[in-house]
Amino acid sequence: MLIVFLSFSIIGCSTMNRDLDRESSELKYLKIHEMMTNSKRKRVDAPQWQMRNEGEIAPGYKIRLYEPSDPSLAGVFQVNEKGKLRLPYEVELFVEGLQQEELITVLNKRFRKFLRRPNFDATIEEKEVFVNLKGLVEKPGTYLIPKDTSLDEILMNAGGLQNATDPKSRARYVRITQLGAPRLVNLQDYFSGEPGIMPIWQGGETLFFQSEGSDTIAAERDYIHVLGEVLSPGAYPFSSRMDVLSYLTDAGGPTDRADLSRMTLLSRNQDGLMQSRIDFDDVGSLPTIQPGDTLIVHSSNPTELERGSGVAASLAAVLSSIGLIAIGL
Repeated sequence: MLIVFLSFSIIGCSTMNRDLDRESSELKYLKIHEMMTNSKRKRVDAPQWQMRNEGEIAPGYKIRLYEPSDPSLAGVFQVNEKGKLRLPYEVELFVEGLQQEELITVLNKRFRKFLRRPNFDATIEEKEVFVNLKGLVEKPGTYLIPKDTSLDEILMNAGGLQNATDPKSRARYVRITQLGAPRLVNLQDYFSGEPGIMPIWQGGETLFFQSEGSDTIAAERDYIHVLGEVLSPGAYPFSSRMDVLSYLTDAGGPTDRADLSRMTLLSRNQDGLMQSRIDFDDVGSLPTIQPGDTLIVHSSNPTELERGSGVAASLAAVLSSIGLIAIGL
């Protein structure tokens, strides 16, 4: 009787321990998921977009001119995508960024060679703006839009994003150059409804849709590789504002087979390839990510080969080295 009781007690304790382990694992997963969410919120703070000064002329604006001595100079003229006004007498003026009074001064000065006493009046009649779409869209080109047009509407005008057969060739980012300053926007952040992530159009913007996250601000070799049990393994652009959780989020998060207690970071320094374990129980000890690092999410049920010889980590190191060579490090 005692033996039976002890047997049931042992089985009960074993079952309870498994339940506690499973509960602990689930709590850890939820904790990491919450950390990833918070990291993503922090990372996608609205970019600091450029703004024109109040009253400045922009590409796309329609300007009503009036000069009493010459009817050909009375009418509505549009500022082209390069910021210029094309006028009678084969006159072409760069007017982008001018205020109304400055435009009048420039007009009077320029037309002195054609008119005895030019006396222009100029007012801004319409404030739609030109933007230029390039890259992975069906119909690249220049489009005239209201300033508050959404990116969805702009893409609709351009026939949408190119639907490449290979998912890696589809547009995932848009590089927006506004008033000379480029900013990179993750399209996933935009389509997920992140507020304030897109600018108010100022006129003359270039929107370049691309599959990779590199841009003219950062060197193309500055990538982080996320491998193993993540939904979208691959190379992701390095940013000093991002941490382990940010890259895990960019890679789609862990799969069902991921063991979040077995994550490895491979880094290269003067001594060679260094390997460190990531411990989410101590957030303060999370390693700092450097350009060229490789983040590996291991499986919760590795194969016999992986368990016996650690081949998974070695293979990942090889893949990392190949990747580093491929991108020129």
